[in-house]
Amino acid sequence: MVYNRTLWKRAVVLVLAFILIAGFSVSAAENGSASGLPDRFSIVLFGLSGDNDGLDTNRTDSIIVVTVDNEYKQLKFTSVLRDIKASIEGHEPQKINAAYRYGGPELALQTLNENFNLNLKDYITVTFWNFEYIVDCLGGVHVDLTEEEADYMNWDEYVGTDFTAGPRLLNGTETLEYCRIRKIDSDVQRSARQRKVLVDLLDTVTNMNPEEARALMNVFVQGVESTSLTPAAVMTLLSIPYKDYEIINNHFPDADLDHDVWGDIDEHGEWVWFMDLDAASVRFNDIINNQQPAQAPEE
Repeated sequence: MVYNRTLWKRAVVLVLAFILIAGFSVSAAENGSASGLPDRFSIVLFGLSGDNDGLDTNRTDSIIVVTVDNEYKQLKFTSVLRDIKASIEGHEPQKINAAYRYGGPELALQTLNENFNLNLKDYITVTFWNFEYIVDCLGGVHVDLTEEEADYMNWDEYVGTDFTAGPRLLNGTETLEYCRIRKIDSDVQRSARQRKVLVDLLDTVTNMNPEEARALMNVFVQGVESTSLTPAAVMTLLSIPYKDYEIINNHFPDADLDHDVWGDIDEHGEWVWFMDLDAASVRFNDIINNQQPAQAPEE
């Protein structure tokens, strides 16, 4: 069942601690427990590349799997690179970010599940416009710009021309531009910037006092499109003390798949990631479901 912003009411807005990056959909894999969520569960963030109109015609500009491990007190952010060549039901194989355009969040989740033997079910949808709005409501994002990133930001007069290397507080429009930087490096570094923003916004939300959180509820609800998560499930997520959790960043495919993944031009002239899906499925599940203590990989 899909819950629109009216049905969410106030409970849903706090789940934005998980979805404050480039406009996302959230998907939770629930295996059942006394509290309604298991000790370890994953959430997928889908970032739509358009505005509020025609949601199901937009590609996912970003895909991040958030894994909450309550046993080892870990919060894992795993970016799924959007150029992965994937099988999409009813369509020829192509970049994985096209699945949402063809079939909305249901087909996007199905594509992840079928290609990599996962079990992701629920979602929340937010767009680029929603993201800018939410970032501004939270007071911006703190980043440490490199010289290359600052030069790229200055190239776009829409966001300004006064960026310099070093610490900077970005507003919503600037943060979105920062998240979309790619030409100076690659999608791997681009996804790392997105995760940095997500962590900074999560820190802002989790450090709010109850009065501040209540004051922002009605503002946040305007930035959410729809979800299949019930308000009860949202409140369960909110009961977890994330301040005490270790944050682990990763991207997929990662270095552990070096011998089973390769980049090349496909038959349509597009650069994509090809991979051995059997090996990729094992690695993806290991990243998400491995309960052993782990260290954050080098970015």
